[in-house]
Amino acid sequence: VVFVDGMHASPLVLDQNNKTAEPIITEQQNKDTSELAETDPLVKVVPSPDNFRYLCGGLKDGKTTLWTMLMDGSKRVELYKTGDKLSEISWLADGQKIVFERTGLQLGFKNQTNGIVVLNANLGTFENLVPSQINVHSPTTSPDGIKIAFVGAEGLWYPSIDSGVWVAVLR
Repeated sequence: VVFVDGMHASPLVLDQNNKTAEPIITEQQNKDTSELAETDPLVKVVPSPDNFRYLCGGLKDGKTTLWTMLMDGSKRVELYKTGDKLSEISWLADGQKIVFERTGLQLGFKNQTNGIVVLNANLGTFENLVPSQINVHSPTTSPDGIKIAFVGAEGLWYPSIDSGVWVAVLR
């Protein structure tokens, strides 16, 4: 059984026979790989829709790191590291992509911007859902988990089924 106690960067494995809980990633492994240590704060743990892996997020030295690992705690893979604030983190229904809101300074901009990022959980690649110069926030997925809606300066937006062009719902 794998669980998170809400305070540590690594989920714990519960040994039901001995009634003990041990970190999946040991402190020595963290030192060797420069990953988050067991004592670093964990900010998010989200199981994938297919229950194949966890998405975990942690904070260390002002950086947010997102990584995945299998349900048994093996195969930990770092996907995304940033100094920006991340929120509204969720999986898409296919269990292959992750969507989240990013707030921070972007290259070429004087002020902080909000953007929505789609992260491929298999490849570790990412793309901005809309160009950086468009300030958007509050991504949410449709009930079937296929479409992403968000709030922009002009109201609520979602992709058109036929063309993929963004359509304003509310203004």
